[in-house]
Amino acid sequence: MADVTKPVLWSTSESPPDVLPIGDATLRRWRLEDVPALHQACVESQAHLIPFMPWAVHITAEDTTNAETYLAGTVAKWADRTTFDYAIVDADGAISGSCGLMGRIEPGSLEIGYWVHVDRTRRGLATRAAAALTEAGLAIADVERVEIHHDSANTMSGRVPERLGYVRLREQPADIPTDAGTGVHVVWGMRREDWPSSAGATLLAGVRA
Repeated sequence: MADVTKPVLWSTSESPPDVLPIGDATLRRWRLEDVPALHQACVESQAHLIPFMPWAVHITAEDTTNAETYLAGTVAKWADRTTFDYAIVDADGAISGSCGLMGRIEPGSLEIGYWVHVDRTRRGLATRAAAALTEAGLAIADVERVEIHHDSANTMSGRVPERLGYVRLREQPADIPTDAGTGVHVVWGMRREDWPSSAGATLLAGVRA
């Protein structure tokens, strides 16, 4: 799941593909029947997520309401072309995390969000997922830039845009405080014209070869 408290500001003219390969894993659109698997992944990863994901504090082992609400929202927002959320799925079908493209910043730009199951970190999943989302987002006709935002204390998340060749644009106040956050978000950006020669494009070509 992702923080959905920011307002959606605009919708794109197109939608990205339903499925994006990233080597030994795949990004695919979330489905309503994924509620049990999403809920289990969130429960198992809750302690890992809480420091920087405000929504994670509301997860309980017994109540699947948050997962149900989130997945219903992904269906509606995909239809509106405002947010495109994907499950990160291992080759064995296990849910390894979640990621998405969100039209919650200025028109012409999409923001990427991601989280990875606590047992599947340090495998490059977030980096490969963000690379695939960057490519897919910038392929949409009216998208000129993709951004990644993270708390300045979340160095693990910050390594993702850095590895992909994103440009560090600025720092700005965080929209929502988090347990381990500084209250300052770092904003990274990738422009359409810069993507083909970026480290991210090279990485993606390699995992798909």
